[in-house]
Order: sequence, then structure tokens, then C-alpha cells
Amino acid sequence: MESRRVTIRAVLTWALVAGAAASVWREDDVGTARQTGVGPSGTEPASQSPWSPYYWFGESSVNEAMSVLFPAIGSDPLVCKTSEDDIYKTGLCMRLADCPYYGGEGYGSCGGGLGTCCVFSQSCTGTTNMMVSHFVSKTFTTTSPGVGECKLTVNPRHNNICQYRLDFDSFNIAQPDPSSDCTEDFFGVTGGSHAPKLCGDLTGQHIYINAEPGGGPIILTMDTSKTLDMKRDWNIKVTQIDCNSPYRAPAGCLQFFNETSGMVKSMNFKGIDPPDDEGPSYWSRTSTTRRTSQPLRPGSTKNDIKTSQHESSSNVLLSREEFIELKNKHILELSEQENDESVSNNKVRTQRSRRTYEQDMRQIQNLNYGVCINAKVGYCDLTWTQSKAHGAYSFTMSGDGSVPASELKSEFGVENCVTDYVSINGGVFVDEASDAPIHAVRYCGTKFPEVKTKAQPYVLHVTTDVDEGNDRRNLGFAINFRQNLC
Repeated sequence: MESRRVTIRAVLTWALVAGAAASVWREDDVGTARQTGVGPSGTEPASQSPWSPYYWFGESSVNEAMSVLFPAIGSDPLVCKTSEDDIYKTGLCMRLADCPYYGGEGYGSCGGGLGTCCVFSQSCTGTTNMMVSHFVSKTFTTTSPGVGECKLTVNPRHNNICQYRLDFDSFNIAQPDPSSDCTEDFFGVTGGSHAPKLCGDLTGQHIYINAEPGGGPIILTMDTSKTLDMKRDWNIKVTQIDCNSPYRAPAGCLQFFNETSGMVKSMNFKGIDPPDDEGPSYWSRTSTTRRTSQPLRPGSTKNDIKTSQHESSSNVLLSREEFIELKNKHILELSEQENDESVSNNKVRTQRSRRTYEQDMRQIQNLNYGVCINAKVGYCDLTWTQSKAHGAYSFTMSGDGSVPASELKSEFGVENCVTDYVSINGGVFVDEASDAPIHAVRYCGTKFPEVKTKAQPYVLHVTTDVDEGNDRRNLGFAINFRQNLC
């Protein structure tokens, strides 16, 4: 009992000293510090002044500690970093007792050890009204069929919520079908502004959902096919945004980047360099047995994929003759298996669930959304460039994306880009042949030029239609943006 009293007394003393110092420095010298960046003595930086608690504990620790010890009524808890960022990157800094009381789970300490970094996660049929929560795939740990409809209901935590941000910390479900439609597995959002039907690999992507203040909940729906065996996973962080928050995205922006440079990827994009300049490679679709990241060449078939998986599991380098012999043997075994009337229904379903190379990692059809870049003060224009980090095939939106890299070409203009394209208002690029500037809004094809624009607000509009008849192996795009100083 005595040790507990000593601990409580020490905590209160620390809080009072830190709070007093913080209030003294903030009230008396905040104007000076903001304008000159120095502490009360007038010589040292504010953060290095012994009069400031930030000198002893660090700004984030002090702020977190004060929010835990003296939470303001109606204020938001501060975001903290978890101790296990491979599972959850961030949480909310809360008192130890409050975290489990509200249904959360602690992942490390925060606020100088006075609080816990609390994470709120929900799975199928869950409900939440927390400022930050996670929609996770707790039911999937191995290769298995889907479960059908899985929903999370997100209620606004008060009547001044205007927006929700969804961060796909991890997201891997079934790929689109050959027509680029999400038919087997898909994800959607209802109850707020329109959100497209999505599927495939969205890890690292984000979207914004607008909502009416004082309105009802939004519902996140993950529908996975019960007839498709594969390993799925998702972890979607849902953040509620106040109507007067500086983090609110502008209207009409499904995605929003508040930075001077970065990369924008189309939904379900993951391109890599092709081998031997023979055409674009794709990451193989997860099969019923294991996930393989071995790139497959154009023209590969289901038999090639199985052979590839067999090789990757043995980790043995084969000569060309040995490879052909093994491949022929594997094809023969597969043929005999498929003709055997005693094959179980589970094996038949397993064979159906495998996808050929042609169907792996393609752009999603029927999209129509804006990607907005916040224009910064002192920057006068914006440059868009094709991502070199993702190889020559990092822009294949229309046409034949299976040609050698030397045959890739840009298309632009309303006449040429009518199906799948990106739009940039005020866009200007230099023609490679004539070295003359060309003004264009729409860009498509299998190559993206360097495009500059001064037209604000900065918006990259993405359009894909439902007709993929004349398109082959379109991955989508990965393009960089850079704001330029005046």
C-alpha cells in the first residue's frame, strides 16, 4: 500500500511540475517562441529550454502524458505509435483502464509510460464508433474458401463528422476476372459518398468517404467467394474526420495527398520489370497451395504455373532439358488427374480456383474518381512523371500492354483516349519527335510523358470503362508528382 502511495505521489508530482512548467512557458512565452523559436532566456531554442518539459521528456511524450492525465472534455485522444507496427502501426494514447473498458487492446505504452497505445479492431458483424478503428480479417489464417458477406458498421462518434478516411494497411483478396470486373471477391462502402467496387491488392492505398453531419453510419462490406480457395487478408484503418478538421479532403477527391511529392498508383497496381524485354511480368495470383512471387512470362498457362510452383518449392536449378522433361511429365500427370472420374469435388474446385497469367494483376473496370494534390504556398506548378521504380510497364491503361518495352507508346487527346485514361487539366508535355509543347487533358496508351500543369486545384482524374475487348494486359499505372517552387 505504501509503495502504491509513493508511485501515485510521484506521478502527480511529475504531472504538476510538467503541467506548471508547460503552462508557464506556453502562457508567458508562447508568442516569443512562435515568432523567434527561442525559450524564456531568449538564447536557447524553446525545445532546449530547461524551463520547458519538452526539454526533459520530448514533445510527443509530454503531450501524450497530459492528454492521459488531464483529458479535455470532448477532445480527441492523441495518436501514438504501437510497439508492434507489423500488426498495427498506430493507436490512441489512453489511460490503462480506459482501453479495455472501451473494447480496445494495448500495444505498448505512451505518454512517458502513463498511458497505453490502444487499438480498436473489429471483424465480421462488428460495430464501432471510435475515432480510429480497424476492420480486420481475423477469420482467415490459411488457404480456405471465402465466407460470403462480412460487414463492419461505423457509427459517427458525434454529430460533427463529415468524412472517413480508409487506409488499406494490408489488403489482398481475389483478382478481377478477365473483363477486369470484381466478381468473386469485392469490397464496397455504403452510407456515405459513392465508393467504387474494389478487389485485388490494395495494400498501401487509401480512399475518403464523405458523410452528412449528424447522419447515420457507413457500412464496410467485404464479400468473399465461398467457391474460391485462397489466402486472403485485410486490415483497413478507419479514421473519423471532423467537419472543421485541417485533415479533411476536398470534395470530389477519392484520394488526397497533402505533400509536395509522392506517387499515385491505380487500384490493384503492382508492376515489376519484365524479363528479357519480352513484355510485362505480373505477380502470380495466390493459388490454393501457396503464394508465389515468381514472375511469369507472357503466354504462360495453367500448366506452366503449376510447374513454376513445383520448382519454387524444391529450390533446385534445372537445365533447359530437365525443365522441359519435368514440364511434360507434370502436364501428363495433370491430364490424367483431370480425366479421372474419381477426383473429389474439392480438387475440382481447387483447379477452378487457379488463374492463368492472363488474369493476374489487372486494372479494375468502371472506375471514375479524382486524385487530389494539395497546392502548397510558394509552389507554382506540378509535374507528373511515369514511375521508374516500377519499370517500363508502369503505365499500361489501354491498348496492348504485352509488347516489348521498345514498342510502348503514349496516346493523348479526346480523340485517342475514349475508354481508359487519366485526365490532367492544363496539362502540357513536350513531343519527343518534334520537340514542341503539346497541350492535352487526356492521356492513355502504354507510356506516360512528363506532364506539367499550373491549373489548380491539382487533380488527376482516373477513368476506366467496362469494355476491355481491345486491351491486353493492362496493369494500370504508377506515376509520380512533384510540386515545383516558384
